Amino acid sequence: MAVPDDVALPSTLVRQVLINLLLNAIAATGQAGQVSLRSMLDQQQLLIVVENTGAPMSPEQLARLYEPFTRFSENGNGLGLWICYQIITQLGGTIRAESGAELTRFTVILPFESNA
Repeated sequence: MAVPDDVALPSTLVRQVLINLLLNAIAATGQAGQVSLRSMLDQQQLLIVVENTGAPMSPEQLARLYEPFTRFSENGNGLGLWICYQIITQLGGTIRAESGAELTRFTVILPFESNA
């Protein structure tokens, strides 16, 4: 995806969100699963979707995803999704998680300003 030069989003922060979401998806998936990343850009927002075929999350886990130090495995320190949430809300965006029997999906929407 080519981002036009006149789009104002802090690339370092967006990169951190992508890294955290992808690392979590990879960790949750295991060796036999799949992880996908899609992005779409329109006139006013960037949409990022990260999906994985790992074990589903319970409603209780989904409710606590963005709390600091929340861990659902032995790995990590429980700050990755909290950091994502902080960055995304700081940028005026939203993050949503959905988890079913076959797929877990994180959807990020980031509004941006055009410098044109």
